[in-house]
Amino acid sequence: MEREAEHLRACGCGWLLPLAQEERLRGRRYSPEEILANQPRPTPVVVKSRQPVPAARAAADTLPKIRAAIAAADFEALESLRDVLTEEIVAQLAQDWQAALPWKTKDAYAALLQDQTAECVRPIFRDALNSPTVETRAYALCVLTGNFAAFTDLLTNGWVEGAKVDAAISAAGLA
Repeated sequence: MEREAEHLRACGCGWLLPLAQEERLRGRRYSPEEILANQPRPTPVVVKSRQPVPAARAAADTLPKIRAAIAAADFEALESLRDVLTEEIVAQLAQDWQAALPWKTKDAYAALLQDQTAECVRPIFRDALNSPTVETRAYALCVLTGNFAAFTDLLTNGWVEGAKVDAAISAAGLA
């Protein structure tokens, strides 16, 4: 259960943990409608800035944070950093990546770049097909096929299922 909890927190779905615990305590399963009714609603935040931050400065400020989160394999931080990626940052991260990195670090790259389509990320995801982490293999499948909607087909009861991922990789001719 701890591995699943880590994944839920990493993908920004930590709000499901108390709901799952309540399900276990009550001995019943919630319907998808009930689950979604418990999803927290984001509150809009209006930030007024007197001066816009130049893109180059934003990248210079963001890249060290991203690199630190990758090095620490801080998947929660990486999830929030996905929103600040630019073409420039993605290209720089693709240059930073190396096939010889440990899987924990390469999984962090994949988690961060999971919805990027630039050609420079393809080597990262070709390598990610061999990750011991099923979620990373699922991200790789979606990026390399360009079919991000297929991710939901890889789930069973809300969890990425290894057998489904590996079968889909083979079916796509990526094995």
